[in-house]
Amino acid sequence: MHETLKELAGELAVIHEALERAEVIERQLPAYLRELEAERDQLRAEVERLKEAGRIAVETWQFASKQLAARCDEAEAERDEARKENDFMRLRLAESDKACVYCSLPKAEMGACASGFPGCARADELFQCDELTRRDAHQRLEAMKAATARAIAAVESAPEVTP
Repeated sequence: MHETLKELAGELAVIHEALERAEVIERQLPAYLRELEAERDQLRAEVERLKEAGRIAVETWQFASKQLAARCDEAEAERDEARKENDFMRLRLAESDKACVYCSLPKAEMGACASGFPGCARADELFQCDELTRRDAHQRLEAMKAATARAIAAVESAPEVTP
């Protein structure tokens, strides 16, 4: 029996230690839960901050890409206009009576060009001239037609004046 009491006392000591540890844990539990809740709140705030930063980044990218696209369109239009003006000037120079800027021969002698004719850059520009002249004339004609149509519409919609 003495042995049994010793065993029971040992088991009771173990149970007592476990209960003390449980009480300590129980006392620490509210503080631990508060720490976990604070950490959860911090993580939620960080997620919201990151969401906002992501939204701002997307909006910034969209704005910048629109601006860049607009600038590219403007640059392409300026480039096209500069090319058109350059082509026009080269063609007018090729048509002129001035000496060739490539071989220095006068217009009357351009058939004697060492590069051949056609083959000479001035000849190539002259061939392009006809196409550009037609295109320019067509654009001017369309602009004149549109202006005439607007003038007719304005006259037709004007109130009649009686003397």
